[in-house]
This record gives sequence, C-alpha cells and structure tokens, in this order.
Amino acid sequence: RTALHKYTSVTFDAVLDDTAVFLTSSNDVQIYPREDETYACGFPRMEDLPASPLDITPCDTIATRLKQEATSCSSLLESSATKTTAACYLPGGSADGLPVIGQIPGVSNAFMACA
Repeated sequence: RTALHKYTSVTFDAVLDDTAVFLTSSNDVQIYPREDETYACGFPRMEDLPASPLDITPCDTIATRLKQEATSCSSLLESSATKTTAACYLPGGSADGLPVIGQIPGVSNAFMACA
C-alpha cells in the first residue's frame, strides 16, 4: 500500500463570482466557483490508498469541518444546499520526494509518472 494525500471535497448549490479563494488555515481549504455550483476542497491527510476505488469515501466529520470553513467565507454558501461530498487522492508522495514512474499493469507500453 502507498500512503498519499487524501483530500475531501464539497460541492455547493450556489454560484459565486469568478474568484478562487485559498484560505490560510492549516486545512488548505480552496474554493472554486464553477458555472453552476461552487466546489471546495481541503483537509489533506496522509492515508493508505485503498485497493478498491469504491472504498474512497469522505469522512463525515472532515466534510462537516470543510463546509464550516468554506461557509465562513460566504453567506451565499452558508445558505445553500450541499450537492455532493467526495474524497480523492492526489498522486505523488514518494518517501524520498522524487517522482514515481512505472508501467501500468496489464496495459502494454503505458507508463505513469507523478511528482
């Protein structure tokens, strides 16, 4: 297993102006307006990558904390419904800090690299 940064995200049913927001908290919260919604992500945690993608789920407590930080920036977000919550893993995270590269199993002539 490989430990990677797991991020939590929340999508709000609200349209903000076209300004991305990066909070200076230790939770690395970022808010991105989209055409028909607003996306917020943050709270990176080092966790093992699950064997199955179906096991990549957000922690309810962290999703709630993310919503609290994001809604503290906008009364519009505070009054809007949450459309989705999700989690993802960012590539990278080698122990020595060097890029990771390797062949993709089962696919001929396919390699993947991440830094």
